[in-house]
Amino acid sequence: MKAIVDVYEHRLWPTHDDDALKAHGLGSLEFLYDHFKNLNSLSGSNFDFEEAKSQYLRLKFDMRSTPIFNMDFKNFWVRIVTGFDKVMRDYKDFNVITRVVLLLVIDT
Repeated sequence: MKAIVDVYEHRLWPTHDDDALKAHGLGSLEFLYDHFKNLNSLSGSNFDFEEAKSQYLRLKFDMRSTPIFNMDFKNFWVRIVTGFDKVMRDYKDFNVITRVVLLLVIDT
Protein backbone atom coordinates (compact mmCIF):
# COMPACT_ATOMS: atom_id res chain seq x y z
CA MET A 1 0.00 0.00 0.00
CA LYS A 2 2.93 2.37 0.68
CA ALA A 3 3.96 2.15 -2.98
CA ILE A 4 0.46 3.19 -4.05
CA VAL A 5 0.51 6.17 -1.69
CA ASP A 6 3.99 7.20 -2.89
CA VAL A 7 2.93 7.23 -6.53
CA TYR A 8 -0.68 8.31 -6.37
CA GLU A 9 -1.27 10.51 -3.34
CA HIS A 10 -0.72 13.72 -5.26
CA ARG A 11 -1.20 15.89 -2.16
CA LEU A 12 2.07 14.45 -0.81
CA TRP A 13 4.11 15.19 -3.93
CA PRO A 14 6.95 17.65 -3.14
CA THR A 15 5.67 20.23 -5.63
CA HIS A 16 7.92 23.08 -4.46
CA ASP A 17 11.18 21.18 -5.02
CA ASP A 18 11.77 20.21 -8.65
CA ASP A 19 14.56 17.72 -7.90
CA ALA A 20 12.53 15.98 -5.20
CA LEU A 21 9.46 15.95 -7.45
CA LYS A 22 11.46 14.29 -10.26
CA ALA A 23 12.53 11.44 -8.00
CA HIS A 24 9.33 11.11 -6.00
CA GLY A 25 7.42 7.88 -6.57
CA LEU A 26 9.65 6.40 -9.29
CA GLY A 27 10.91 3.50 -7.17
CA SER A 28 7.38 2.76 -6.05
CA LEU A 29 6.11 2.92 -9.63
CA GLU A 30 8.76 0.35 -10.60
CA PHE A 31 7.71 -1.84 -7.67
CA LEU A 32 4.06 -1.70 -8.77
CA TYR A 33 5.00 -2.46 -12.37
CA ASP A 34 7.10 -5.46 -11.31
CA HIS A 35 4.17 -6.75 -9.29
CA PHE A 36 1.60 -6.43 -12.10
CA LYS A 37 3.72 -6.76 -15.25
CA ASN A 38 2.32 -10.17 -16.17
CA LEU A 39 -1.19 -8.81 -16.65
CA ASN A 40 -2.18 -8.59 -20.30
CA SER A 41 -2.61 -4.82 -20.25
CA LEU A 42 0.98 -4.33 -19.00
CA SER A 43 2.71 -7.04 -21.00
CA GLY A 44 1.41 -6.31 -24.47
CA SER A 45 3.02 -4.36 -27.26
CA ASN A 46 0.68 -1.42 -26.61
CA PHE A 47 2.32 -0.66 -23.25
CA ASP A 48 5.81 0.77 -22.69
CA PHE A 49 6.93 1.04 -19.07
CA GLU A 50 9.80 3.43 -19.85
CA GLU A 51 7.29 5.71 -21.54
CA ALA A 52 4.94 5.35 -18.56
CA LYS A 53 7.73 6.54 -16.24
CA SER A 54 8.41 9.50 -18.49
CA GLN A 55 4.70 10.34 -18.60
CA TYR A 56 4.48 10.10 -14.80
CA LEU A 57 7.28 12.62 -14.50
CA ARG A 58 5.55 14.98 -16.93
CA LEU A 59 2.19 14.52 -15.23
CA LYS A 60 3.61 15.51 -11.83
CA PHE A 61 5.04 18.73 -13.24
CA ASP A 62 2.08 19.48 -15.50
CA MET A 63 -0.65 18.94 -12.91
CA ARG A 64 0.88 20.80 -9.97
CA SER A 65 -0.19 24.14 -11.41
CA THR A 66 -3.68 23.18 -12.54
CA PRO A 67 -6.94 23.68 -10.65
CA ILE A 68 -7.57 19.93 -10.52
CA PHE A 69 -4.43 19.49 -8.43
CA ASN A 70 -6.39 20.83 -5.46
CA MET A 71 -9.01 18.11 -5.76
CA ASP A 72 -9.16 15.23 -3.31
CA PHE A 73 -7.57 11.88 -4.20
CA LYS A 74 -10.66 10.31 -5.74
CA ASN A 75 -11.73 13.25 -7.87
CA PHE A 76 -8.18 13.99 -9.02
CA TRP A 77 -7.56 10.47 -10.28
CA VAL A 78 -11.03 10.04 -11.74
CA ARG A 79 -10.32 13.18 -13.75
CA ILE A 80 -6.90 11.90 -14.85
CA VAL A 81 -7.97 8.36 -15.70
CA THR A 82 -11.23 9.21 -17.41
CA GLY A 83 -9.73 12.51 -18.45
CA PHE A 84 -10.06 14.50 -21.52
CA ASP A 85 -8.32 14.00 -24.87
CA LYS A 86 -5.06 15.69 -23.88
CA VAL A 87 -4.65 13.55 -20.75
CA MET A 88 -5.45 10.36 -22.62
CA ARG A 89 -2.96 11.21 -25.36
CA ASP A 90 -0.16 12.66 -23.25
CA TYR A 91 -0.20 10.07 -20.46
CA LYS A 92 -1.51 6.99 -22.27
CA ASP A 93 0.96 4.44 -20.89
CA PHE A 94 0.95 5.85 -17.38
CA ASN A 95 -2.86 5.71 -17.43
CA VAL A 96 -2.71 1.98 -18.22
CA ILE A 97 -0.75 1.17 -15.07
CA THR A 98 -2.85 3.66 -13.11
CA ARG A 99 -6.05 1.90 -14.08
CA VAL A 100 -4.58 -1.45 -13.04
CA VAL A 101 -3.42 -0.17 -9.66
CA LEU A 102 -6.36 2.02 -8.76
CA LEU A 103 -9.12 -0.20 -10.09
CA LEU A 104 -7.77 -3.62 -9.19
CA VAL A 105 -5.99 -2.96 -5.93
CA ILE A 106 -7.88 -0.15 -4.25
CA ASP A 107 -11.29 -1.31 -5.40
CA THR A 108 -10.88 -4.84 -4.02
